[in-house]
Amino acid sequence: MLHPPSSSYEAAKPDPYQVLDACTPLLGPKVQYIMDKDVHDIARILSDHFSTTRDKVDLPSVQKAVGDVISMCFVRAASNQFQTNRRSFHDDKDRRRTDNLAEHYAVYLLHQATTVSSDTGRLSALLETLERALRLYQVNGMGYRITEPLVAAWIVLRTKLGRTDSPAYRFIWPSPGSVMKYLENYMSRSGKSADEYASGLQLLSQNSLPDLPATPEELQAKVGHLVTSGSEDGLIDLWRQFRDYLGTAVPMTPPPGTLFDEQIRPRVLAIFLRALKASRFGEDPPKMVPALDRAAEEVLSIVSRPFPRDILHTLVANRARVVGPALEMESGADVYALDRYLESDSQPTKKETALKNLHEAWAYATEPEAVRDIKLYMLYLEGLGRLGDLHALQAVWNEMIRDKACAELYMKEEKVPADGESSGSAAEHS
Repeated sequence: MLHPPSSSYEAAKPDPYQVLDACTPLLGPKVQYIMDKDVHDIARILSDHFSTTRDKVDLPSVQKAVGDVISMCFVRAASNQFQTNRRSFHDDKDRRRTDNLAEHYAVYLLHQATTVSSDTGRLSALLETLERALRLYQVNGMGYRITEPLVAAWIVLRTKLGRTDSPAYRFIWPSPGSVMKYLENYMSRSGKSADEYASGLQLLSQNSLPDLPATPEELQAKVGHLVTSGSEDGLIDLWRQFRDYLGTAVPMTPPPGTLFDEQIRPRVLAIFLRALKASRFGEDPPKMVPALDRAAEEVLSIVSRPFPRDILHTLVANRARVVGPALEMESGADVYALDRYLESDSQPTKKETALKNLHEAWAYATEPEAVRDIKLYMLYLEGLGRLGDLHALQAVWNEMIRDKACAELYMKEEKVPADGESSGSAAEHS
């Protein structure tokens, strides 16, 4: 149906009505997944046809069915990209595919809005479908970034209906100039002007997200408050805002020392990572663990390898400072070899799992060109001591003693004079 066989004379085209009839029964939440692998093709086929013709779309029921199917395709595509590619959320190829599908949806809405511009009932139905899709897009964790075509369609529908209220949901808007340029290009195809929508664009873009903290210090205070007050969803929401601002609303050259300054990006990301990996939110362990872990993976996907020291410190500290009586040793207790724990049971204990996680975190510090400093070594040694791996503790201690680059870094950062400089200074004073 989506890919009919071609003849020797011409390529066969899918029948949009057959596609629509086949998809309509699959709009229920429990069966939508059946269309997941075909959502891009479905949206393209329906949009290409129903964005260029009034054939049968004069029927409100058909208009609603087409809008429901394409909007569902948009939400499913965005959700699947977010779920399956969270370690590469900013992947340009995947993002472009979802943005392309969003444009198919927007073009359909724009065509219908300008075709039935005097029918407020049908315009309201189109706007309701769009806003429901955007609400699902946001509440399901897909973020705050919204494309020019969807903003353009939203503005046209709201303007034609005389809507001056603020939308209930806020987004990171594209620049007003880019949206107006898109609208002007679209309207010019039919000899129309986009001037009447300028006020609608201004109203919509005023309803933006609250400003993010301006500096790392302000961000630290903000996330610290969210963690101590137990606001897991607030922390995740703050991360998503920052994530979606990257590359979309950030000035080309942000002021030095501010949140989007690339020179301090590792420090900013480390602040988010530490908070997302917090062992307590308020007085309780985290409840939204999958969402917190997904956000932490997104943080790491943005950081270039090898990880900078701020990130390495956070990863190793998170695994070294294990919380809970089942995992920690008594304060001041002797360190025992791990072999003692391995003899009793072939199933890994919580302590053995924690030790494995600690070793995996340290592996990032052993990648080529990774910088290991005294603090990083001490965090790892602390974890090995807590978890009872005497053999590794001794080996890592010896490694730290032999690490000349680590020693030189320490002397440079702590401004410790070299032996020659010390002797010279003593001679001058004698």
